[in-house]
Amino acid sequence: MKLEIHGVHGGYTGADVLHDITLQIESGDFVAVAGPNGSGKSTLLRVVSRVLHPRLGTALLDGTDLY
Repeated sequence: MKLEIHGVHGGYTGADVLHDITLQIESGDFVAVAGPNGSGKSTLLRVVSRVLHPRLGTALLDGTDLY
């Protein structure tokens, strides 16, 4: 299974918290999301879990668009 995120911008009520996020995670990869408060960790997880739709960009799981 592969998760790909390309050029994602997203946030809440008109203010983007994520700016041009791109990453690729392969099956078996160990990944940590770390950063200071307000850096977008929870927002990124909400985009990946489809709770929040990105304003721009794509999120793919095994080549299938999550949105």
